[in-house]
Amino acid sequence: METEGQIITVKDLWKIYKDNVIALRGVSFELSEDKLVILAGPNGAGKTTLIRVMDGEISPTKG
Repeated sequence: METEGQIITVKDLWKIYKDNVIALRGVSFELSEDKLVILAGPNGAGKTTLIRVMDGEISPTKG
């Protein structure tokens, strides 16, 4: 359920590719209005996969 000011909710998001390569494992968070969000991490951490799932470019395995 969305609460006032909340714009994105992600719960237990998984993306598993062929050969059981796990790109995202149980990602959960909420984003609210008027907040700056920085997505940071090392190469291969799943940042691009997360954005691609959120914008509908690829489908999540679960979540």
